[in-house]
Amino acid sequence: MVRLAVVCACLAACHSSAPAFPAVHPACAADRIGQVSVEGAARADVAGLTVLEGTRDNPARTERIARQTIEALRTRGFARARLMISRESACRVDLHVDVALGPQFKIEEIQFVTDDGFPANVRAATIEDALGGINTIGGVYSAERMRHALSELVQRYYDAGWLEARIDDPVARYDDDRGTIQVQVPIHAGRRFKIGQIHASGGEPATRAAVMQALGLRNGDWYDGETLRTGLERVRRKLGLRGQGIELRSNVSLKRREIDLEAVVGVVQ
Repeated sequence: MVRLAVVCACLAACHSSAPAFPAVHPACAADRIGQVSVEGAARADVAGLTVLEGTRDNPARTERIARQTIEALRTRGFARARLMISRESACRVDLHVDVALGPQFKIEEIQFVTDDGFPANVRAATIEDALGGINTIGGVYSAERMRHALSELVQRYYDAGWLEARIDDPVARYDDDRGTIQVQVPIHAGRRFKIGQIHASGGEPATRAAVMQALGLRNGDWYDGETLRTGLERVRRKLGLRGQGIELRSNVSLKRREIDLEAVVGVVQ
């Protein structure tokens, strides 16, 4: 036992301690982004900027991502959101993102300023976006998406017979204390047009008569583009107009406030 202890002691004395290595520092690269620090918001709120760490420095790209980040914050209701980026060049280019979110707004009211007979539920459904999350009561407000939706809404007015319809830019009023938005949409519907004279031309007399019956349109009804398209589809389905197509032509009379319709049979498709 004594001899074994001596051998172990000798081995321990002969074993050298592990060498000390200097700390490893990242290589300096003046053309790369180092740390991206964020103040005033969570890093997740500006994720497009924080992921730039370690990438090549490109000020134009950084500015573009900053604009996209602001737009993303505003679509979440932070209508007053602002950010400023400062740069510090050392071993690498460090970015400091200073964010001012402001209040998060929700829509309290959307008022269509008009007295026309266009269906209110269709108006509301046309401007609603993102599965009820944008431009609806309780959702966030997006002016850009609202303008796009209103362009579609005015087309729906035309399609329903309001050929003179005009929609002004929406007016949004913000209440910073309550975090709410009231939106007004001025609509100038103008006169609504009715169906005037209806007749068919081309093809055989029996075909023209069948077309008129299948269309199901009557003089004096309100003009409705969806009803016309449904009638045309019904004509094509019932009469099987494969070799000879059908085209519906219209002529607007501003004086009579009517739209005359002509179903032309035999048009090459």
